[in-house]
Order: sequence, then C-alpha cells, then structure tokens
Amino acid sequence: MGKFSRDKGKRTELKGVHAFHDAGFNTARRTQQYCGTEGTSDITCPELPDLHIEVKGVERLNAEEAMCQAERDSEPEKIEVVVSYKNCKKPMAFVRLDNFLEILRRSDLPVSVSVDENDD
Repeated sequence: MGKFSRDKGKRTELKGVHAFHDAGFNTARRTQQYCGTEGTSDITCPELPDLHIEVKGVERLNAEEAMCQAERDSEPEKIEVVVSYKNCKKPMAFVRLDNFLEILRRSDLPVSVSVDENDD
C-alpha cells in the first residue's frame, strides 16, 4: 500500500474517531494497524467493547465485500460495523440485520407493541 493510500486511510479513520467523540464516546481511538490480523478493527472504543468497527473512505463502496472483510478480521463474539465516508455525503454505518436487531435488544430504547386488527 502506498503512502498516499495509507494517509487517506488514516485521515478517514480519524474522521470516524472524531464522530465517536462527538457522540460522547470519548475513549474511541484508532488501533495500530497490523494488516487485518484477527481482532484488529480500525477504531476501538472501550465504551463499546462488543463492536468491531471498520472504516472505509471510498466513493464506490462494495458494502458486502467490506462487511466480509470486517467479519474475517473480527473476533467471533463481536458485532461488525462498517462506517463509510464519501466526499460531500453524510457518513453511513452498515451492520447485518441480525446484528442490528441484537443492538436494538441490548439498547434502552423503549419498545411499544401495537396490534393492528387489519394485519393477517
């Protein structure tokens, strides 16, 4: 990997770290990079120990490929999250649906159950 590509990756990861800081996760930081060894995410945050966070800064992200990389690099018990940055766009985060539902189950979001009599 060339210096320009490494520097771009570093800048993009730092954007991710700053976003976590802005959200109140002040212990978030870039990890040391070891070429994708198991358990090495791009961002680590002791306040969110169950997440494996990969950061991508490409205009045409292949979300499935990025998620597969995160799953290969992640420890088995972690939930993989891919954060994508594009120029002039709001960043996005991707998770598998089963992991998203697990995050919701663990959250303190209120749950309301309504029964619609028209549903069959």
